Order: sequence, then structure tokens, then C-alpha cells
Amino acid sequence: MEPLDSSRIQPDAPFFPAAMRWGLIGGLISVVYFLLGNTLGFGRPSAGIAMIAVNFVVSLAISVIVAVMAIKAYRDKDLGGYINFGKAFLTGFVALLISGVIGIIFSYIYMNFIEPDYAQNVMRESMEMMEDFGVQMDDAQMEEAMQRGGNPGSIMSMLFGFLGSAFFSAIISLIVGAVMKKDPAANV
Repeated sequence: MEPLDSSRIQPDAPFFPAAMRWGLIGGLISVVYFLLGNTLGFGRPSAGIAMIAVNFVVSLAISVIVAVMAIKAYRDKDLGGYINFGKAFLTGFVALLISGVIGIIFSYIYMNFIEPDYAQNVMRESMEMMEDFGVQMDDAQMEEAMQRGGNPGSIMSMLFGFLGSAFFSAIISLIVGAVMKKDPAANV
């Protein structure tokens, strides 16, 4: 590890530039991954349960990497290599929130303007996948399930998406922040 350069330490340095940069990068990566998955078919329910699990793991990995990179950038470039848990958590949380908001806005645009039938197609593919597992539904049950699912391209759906994003961003940031905190007193 390089020696501490006290001229670089700015304890009051704002965390937001690092969080914003990595949140934008994470949002862009997520959008590109979604588009690739949708275009190539590995992001659709018709790709199967294994690909759904792989997509979940990839999305989780993207989130963890975004939080790690945001915290690392803030800690190493602005705080001279040290960061407390609170600043680490906040940096990761805001980066992931920004990334999540980009994904939510993109989803809204995609489902309402680019592919308006996206939600219906995904629901149909999900029903077909369930039938492959032996779950039988008649037309009335399928219609009820589709209505219960609501309109994924609605403002209310965006609000729930934001709340879910905030919840998972907090969990990931708690874990990553706890791992990445680096107290100067611990290294004396």
C-alpha cells in the first residue's frame, strides 16, 4: 500500500461526484445488459429458469461492483485512502439509487414507447414456462393473473420499482460499506 499522502486528504470532500459517476455507469451497464438480454433472448422468461437465475446473479454482481467502485473512488481519491462506515454506506447507496432510477426510467420508456407489448409478452412467456412445469391455468385464471400484475409501465409501478430499488440498494450498501470501511486509527 502506498504511504498516506496527507495533502490528498479532504475529510469534507463531497461523496456525490463519485456516487454520481458510478451510478451513471451502473445504470448504463444495466440498460445495455437488459437490451442485450431482450434482443438475444436470454433475458426473457422463455430462456428458462436457469437463465432467470443467471440474470439475477449478473444483476446482483453489477450492483455490488457499482457500490464497490463508487466507495473505492471516493475513499482513495478524495479521502486519502480512509473512509468510515457511514460515508461508505451513503456513497454506495446513492450510487445504487442513481443506477436504479436510470433503470426504472429506461423501463418506463421501453414499456411505453419502444415495445408497448413487452409486459404482455413477458406474462405470456411466464405462463408458458409455468405450463412447462405442470402448472395448469385456464383463460380466466391467466386473465386474473395479468390484471393482478398491473401495468408494469405505469407511474405506480415506477414508484414500487423505486422503493424496491431503495431497499435492495440499502442492503447491498450496508454489506459493501461494512467491508470497505477503512479507519485510519485501525492502521496505526
